[in-house]
Amino acid sequence: MTKNMIAYFRTENDAESARSTLQTLKVSNLIIDSIPEANEGTAYIPIAPLGPTWGGKGVVGFSNLTEDEASHGSDYPVTHMLEVQIEEEDIEEAMKILMENNGFEIEK
Repeated sequence: MTKNMIAYFRTENDAESARSTLQTLKVSNLIIDSIPEANEGTAYIPIAPLGPTWGGKGVVGFSNLTEDEASHGSDYPVTHMLEVQIEEEDIEEAMKILMENNGFEIEK
């Protein structure tokens, strides 16, 4: 069974790097798209582990993000979106890849 995932990135390079690494997993429908500048008011938070599982709210480790970026994730504009369908068995590895490539998700 697959799960749909969407991640947001501040640079096209981060999104492309994530795409390249995600292709080593069982994925389908992997696309990258640019985000229009008029996307103001949406809060983005860094993807990070939540205890033993993954989620965006439990800020445990931010690999490549500075402390300022981790605490002010939505202050930094995102420019690209990556959407992918991932086999459930690869979800944890996919989340690690997204985090390592400075991925963000929409704050809920």
